[in-house]
Amino acid sequence: MEKSIAPPPSDTAKSKPDLAKKIAVAIHRNAPGLAEPYIAYGATEILVKECARVADYTISKEQRTVSDEEGTVQVGDGTGWWYEKMGLKPCFNTWAQVTFLHMWLLTVHIRKFPEKNAPIWHQQLVDHFFYLAEEKMAVMHNIASRSIRNSYLKELFDQWRGLSAAYDQGLVEGDAVLAAAIWRNICGAEEDVNLVRLAEATSYVRSVLQGLEELGSENIARGAVIFEDPSDEKHLVSLKSRLWAQETEAAMDKTIASSDPNIDPKVLEPKAKSVESVQEVLKTNSPESVKPAATIARAIRSDSIPADVSGDEMRTTATPKRPTYKRAPQTKPAKSV
Repeated sequence: MEKSIAPPPSDTAKSKPDLAKKIAVAIHRNAPGLAEPYIAYGATEILVKECARVADYTISKEQRTVSDEEGTVQVGDGTGWWYEKMGLKPCFNTWAQVTFLHMWLLTVHIRKFPEKNAPIWHQQLVDHFFYLAEEKMAVMHNIASRSIRNSYLKELFDQWRGLSAAYDQGLVEGDAVLAAAIWRNICGAEEDVNLVRLAEATSYVRSVLQGLEELGSENIARGAVIFEDPSDEKHLVSLKSRLWAQETEAAMDKTIASSDPNIDPKVLEPKAKSVESVQEVLKTNSPESVKPAATIARAIRSDSIPADVSGDEMRTTATPKRPTYKRAPQTKPAKSV
C-alpha cells in the first residue's frame, strides 16, 4: 500500500508568513514607537519566566497548611544551587528575591537600550513579574482575597525599589557592598550565612553582567537568555586576591613601623611579607640597644636570661648571666582617705 504524500504548500500559504513579516518590519521601521511595546511585551514575558525558573519551587496541598518553625512561611520543595548549596528555604519570599536579583541583572543592560525604549522594557519586565507573583499567591498558596494579594504585591514593589538601589550601589562601590546587599535581601540578614556561598553569589552577579554584555542587546531583546547557577564561581572564589595581598602588605608595613619606630620604612620591600620576613626585618634593622618588646618581656619572666639578646630570638650561652637592668624601687601604696 502506497503512503499518501501531502501536497506541497501553495504559493498563497507561503506568502502569508512573508507578508506578515514584511508588515511587521515596515511598522517597526516607520512607526517604532507603536511597535516597541508589543515587541517588549513578548520578549520580557520570556525573560521574566527565565528569571523565575532559577529558584522555582513546588508546594503540595499538605505543605500549604504547614508553616516553618516561626509559623509564618509556607515551605515547599525546591532544587538547585540556591536551595541545596546556599541553604535557602524553598518558599515564596526566596523565589521572589532570587527572581528580583536576575531581573535587576537584566535591567542593568536594558538601561543601554535607546532612551525612548528603555522605560518600556523596564515597565513590561516588572509587570510580568507581578502577574506571576499574583498567580503563585492564588494558585499555590490559596490566597483568595484580592485585597490581601494586593497588600503583598505592594510590599513586593517596595522591596523591588529598595533592592534595586542597593544592588546599584554595590555595582558601583565594590563587591563588599554588593555582597552585603545580597546578604540582606536574599539571605534575610542571617548571621550564620555561609560566607563562601555568599562570595560565589557575588562573583556570579559580576559574571552574569559580563555575560549579558557579551550576549548583546539584540539577543536579549529576543529573550535568548539562560541563567546558570553560581557553582561555576567556586574556582574564582578560591583564588587569592591580589588586592587583598596588597592591602595585607600595607597593613603589615604599618604594624612593623608602629612596633618599632627605629625601623626605616624604606627598607620594607614592596612585596607580600610572611611572618618569617617580618621577623627578619625586626631582627636586622633594630639597633643593638633597642630590643623588641616581646623579647624583653620574655627575658624578665625567665629565670636564666642570655646576656646577648638580639632580635626576636634568645641565644643561650655556656654561663647565663642576669640581665643588666635595675628594678624600680618598690613603694608602698598610699592609704586611701
